[in-house]
Amino acid sequence: MTTHPFENVTHVASLGPVLDRLGTVFRTFDEQDSGCVSYGLLASGQRWFVKTSSTRKGISSLRRAVSFHQRVSHPAIVPLVHSFTTGDGLVLVHPWMSGEVLYHPTLSRRGGRAAPGSPMARFRAQPLARIHTALDSLLSAHLAVEEAGFVAVDLYDGCMFYDFDEHRMMLCDMDEYRAGPFVLEADRLPGSTRYMAPEEFVRGAVIDIRTTVFAGPGAPSAPGRRRPGEAVARDGRATGGRRDGDLRRPGAPLPLGPVPRRGLAIGRTPPRVGPASAVT
Repeated sequence: MTTHPFENVTHVASLGPVLDRLGTVFRTFDEQDSGCVSYGLLASGQRWFVKTSSTRKGISSLRRAVSFHQRVSHPAIVPLVHSFTTGDGLVLVHPWMSGEVLYHPTLSRRGGRAAPGSPMARFRAQPLARIHTALDSLLSAHLAVEEAGFVAVDLYDGCMFYDFDEHRMMLCDMDEYRAGPFVLEADRLPGSTRYMAPEEFVRGAVIDIRTTVFAGPGAPSAPGRRRPGEAVARDGRATGGRRDGDLRRPGAPLPLGPVPRRGLAIGRTPPRVGPASAVT
């Protein structure tokens, strides 16, 4: 079991004084659209990622995360080591991992996937064998997700965390993953449209393992795969540009063939948009 500085913390009135007492905050993430605020904390010579929210939306996501991590564990998933409540919210504690998320949108900044020097551009410039290894890690993690009875929700490149020194891919920020199958009771699920399955936009649709397959590493939207209409440099790497005459929506996922048989077995059939009675 991982030891951490929050061992005896179960409830505090306010998070700030506890962070100050336990260590030094070296980074703050306070521009996320999730309603959560996160901190990098250095305590007792180790670094931790501390995530909190006091909003209804954020607390709901963090509660889902606790439930998810109680049932799902995998070497490629950043683990949850502790959680506790505050006077107005919930706090999760993860180990701080070396690396960078492939895409990090904030309230004040969007875009930049194809910008030279961006994490996504650097990842896509890796040798093909490293990209395959990274995607294999994502696929293996989602086999564990399936085994535990969960469905991927809000899976996109902002959940994919790559260590360019160790060449290791991890998954983080899986707060929206849910036990499934389930029926969508809203007009859409949260997520990046370039990664989302058609049924995620249909109230009353069944969300199941096929939804995970659509968004997963075998999908057209997976990092490292060239998007439709994207130009290719002489060395075979995607440049992020578009070919003249290609009128498709940028990033729109298009079928590129069947899901590899090494992937999730149920994914061989297309996503289902059906009545609620289909869920048993």
